[in-house]
Amino acid sequence: MNTICTQSPPPRSALILGAGPAGLALAAACAHEGLAVTVLAPAPMAPWHPSFGAWEDELHGLFSAEELGQVIAHRWAAACVATPAQPRRRLERPYVRLSTGGLQAALWARCEAAGVQVIAGEGVQVQPIPGGQRVLDAAGQAHAAAVIVDATGAGALLRRRSGGPGAVQSAYGLQLELDGHPWPLDEALLMDWRAPLADAEGPPTFLYAMPVSATEVFVEETSLIAPVALPFALLRARLLARLSGLGLPADRVISEERCAFRMGGPLPVRDQALLGFGAAAGMVHPATGYQLSRSLREAGPMAAAIRAGLDAGGPVEAARRGWDHLWRPALRAQWAAYGLGAEALQRLGQSELQGFFDAFFALPEPDWRAFMSGTLSRPALASTLLRFFALAPSATRRALMRAGQGVEGLLFLPRLAGA
Repeated sequence: MNTICTQSPPPRSALILGAGPAGLALAAACAHEGLAVTVLAPAPMAPWHPSFGAWEDELHGLFSAEELGQVIAHRWAAACVATPAQPRRRLERPYVRLSTGGLQAALWARCEAAGVQVIAGEGVQVQPIPGGQRVLDAAGQAHAAAVIVDATGAGALLRRRSGGPGAVQSAYGLQLELDGHPWPLDEALLMDWRAPLADAEGPPTFLYAMPVSATEVFVEETSLIAPVALPFALLRARLLARLSGLGLPADRVISEERCAFRMGGPLPVRDQALLGFGAAAGMVHPATGYQLSRSLREAGPMAAAIRAGLDAGGPVEAARRGWDHLWRPALRAQWAAYGLGAEALQRLGQSELQGFFDAFFALPEPDWRAFMSGTLSRPALASTLLRFFALAPSATRRALMRAGQGVEGLLFLPRLAGA
């Protein structure tokens, strides 16, 4: 028999759909704000599998010292980008690989300490009720709260603006045991476009390498951005070809990883009562694929906006303030700029992308740092794009011009700068 809610939910309550990093971070933050919080997910305690990399400075203030010891699996003093024109460009910015299990455990510990409740189930429909909303799960059970947030990643319950589905980043990786390898132990190889390819004329990909020790390394073949995910068989063949070209065997495999996720695409509409967070809300960087650090950083302010809205006017005001915080005008303008860059990246071949990143990392370090983090102000982003345009090879400039053609493209930078 189905369970149907007949009473209004508590006035200071939140239901978070999804138990990934974004969902758990927001759940803990909402509970810290004094809300009664429930997490609903099909398998809430199932282990996470993707690997997460991040710039160390983006984690500052997000974890306690004790949590950082649990969350960070490995630290490199710098990162490196390699192209034929710049075989070794060292970026003096520490990079870390997160412990997937450690991150999950740390966020669950926060939720447990704050009294977050957990229910196994998959939300399939959201309905308005007096005093909030309820979500029906796949078993027909109803779960009510003053505020409901879709943090499922796919965000299938959210209404979105019109537009294409966005692009896809895909990768195939191997954790290997080797007799030795060529990568310095104090550097994470962020991207290497130099290594030999089995099919150099095909879709562009690069090598990502994280040396753990003199005999262990994680290597990954990555398609930065494409209209559809590249087949894992193709990515694997390319990775093995690169390793072979470097004289490295791949016969001692510790673990294997496959991942594919959407970047960009239409943002959710802001006049809906259902809130979104994390990838579900379009927070994946359209041009780089980074999302984790932003979700962790925004969880506290988002929770504060929800609580303030509930106190000031109830569920409707909470939804309005939540959306206004998450997609305030400056951020929408930034994401439109990143989307323009993402469209251009999809037009570039292997050699053109090599030139793209030569120019990108030739920008002043504060500019490329903030661009990748999504933290540039509107005027700074406009000036950064103009400086990049001047540095970029002609093929890259032509692609950018094609991506931004038309009246909207001509007016884009003045609008972004606030003119």
